[in-house]
Amino acid sequence: MAAAGPPAPAPVFVQTVENLVLYPSSEMLGVGDDTRTHWARVMMLARAQESFKYPTGHARAGQLNEDADSKFKAWQMTTVEGDLMSDTMQLQGPGDNEEEKLNGAPFAVPDSAPPVWVSFEDATAAQVRNHLSRKCSEAVTVSSMVHDMKSGDFDPDREELGTWFDALHRKQAKIKSAVSLREFFEMIEDLLPGEEGLHESIQEKR
Repeated sequence: MAAAGPPAPAPVFVQTVENLVLYPSSEMLGVGDDTRTHWARVMMLARAQESFKYPTGHARAGQLNEDADSKFKAWQMTTVEGDLMSDTMQLQGPGDNEEEKLNGAPFAVPDSAPPVWVSFEDATAAQVRNHLSRKCSEAVTVSSMVHDMKSGDFDPDREELGTWFDALHRKQAKIKSAVSLREFFEMIEDLLPGEEGLHESIQEKR
């Protein structure tokens, strides 16, 4: 009886992984970062990927596909830091406000364009970039505005208490995501000189 031959080699399963750019974690977009430099690099890398473009036969073949359901939009989010990415992707509506949807309007400085409210699911890649640029820019504005608010001591010889309070409250309303009402009133207490009656007046406004 012939000797048994060597056992057949185990089958090798090869998984094909698409060769997409893995964005460096050290260069991911975060709150307060320079978005212009970031997006310039992202767009350069994206245009080098054929899989991010409309396919042959499409009316826009060869152009970058920035549609809401595009592979490029999904990859674009992998260039953003985790918390910022998560906050953005959770903006699914239904309300037309910054707490429930993205503002996809073109971003510029100064930022004066009327808002275009869109859910993350329906937003194009360009609209997502506008939203993220706006958020990163707001973070810088928030920091400077908080500093400005904290340096605005009340001087009863120069202005009325109500006028001073209303001006600070308008600023707080613009950055309410960073300064809660509780924190705002604590800040107000620190800025008041402490003369009799002033704190009671602010307490009534609360």
